Amino acid sequence: MTFGSNLLSYSLYEDSGHTTVWGQTIGTNTVTGTGTGLPVTQTVYGQIPAQQAMPVGAYTDTITVTVTY
Repeated sequence: MTFGSNLLSYSLYEDSGHTTVWGQTIGTNTVTGTGTGLPVTQTVYGQIPAQQAMPVGAYTDTITVTVTY
């Protein structure tokens, strides 16, 4: 995530316990499912590692999702 020139690292997870990393290797750390033609909601959990000395601010990022079928 960025705030000006400051960069804050984080990771995305499939679960609230932050044990299953959400990645980009199909069949290993991606979410699977079967579409129905209706919108699907997928919850994503983020975690920011401690000990990052960054200034207070509104950090933002964009996450891109690829749907493979």
